[in-house]
Formats: sequence, C-alpha cells, structure tokens
Amino acid sequence: MLPSGRMRAFSKHGLLQLLGALCATAGVLAWIDLAWRAFAEVDRVSPQGEEGGRLLVRGLTGTLLMIAGTVLLHVAANAAEEGEPHERMPPR
Repeated sequence: MLPSGRMRAFSKHGLLQLLGALCATAGVLAWIDLAWRAFAEVDRVSPQGEEGGRLLVRGLTGTLLMIAGTVLLHVAANAAEEGEPHERMPPR
C-alpha cells in the first residue's frame, strides 16, 4: 500500500496526464472535423462567408486545445521526474 502523500502525488500526476491527453485529442479531432467540413463543402466555403468564420473558430479552438494538452503533458512529465528519487553516485 502506498503512503498517503505518495498516493496524492500519483493521482495528481495521473490526472494531469489524463487531462493533457484529452485536450490534445480533442484538438486533433477538431482539426479532423475542420478538414472534413472544408473538403466536403469546398464550393460553399469562403473566407468572407459565415461558414468560413465558423471553420476559422474551429481551427483556432483545435490549436488552443492541442497547445493546452501539450503543456499539461509536459507539466505531468516534470512532476513525475521531480517525484522520483534521485539516483546517488556511489562514493569513490
């Protein structure tokens, strides 16, 4: 059984990893949806039109979600490295 402090650190690390993975995945899915809509409606989409504005917002949202997911995954990786005991060099 893990001590209480270690269990909390593990759960925070796991939670950060989960949130990061979910954000990054949602961002990638938003870009896939954006590409699909742009390809399927290539005749009706223009930068000045209403649909073009919606696609722009979808692309920006996807990008921000991927950035947030990447940052959360890096924070989780740093937290995991800090939580590990450091290896000691044997005395010479």
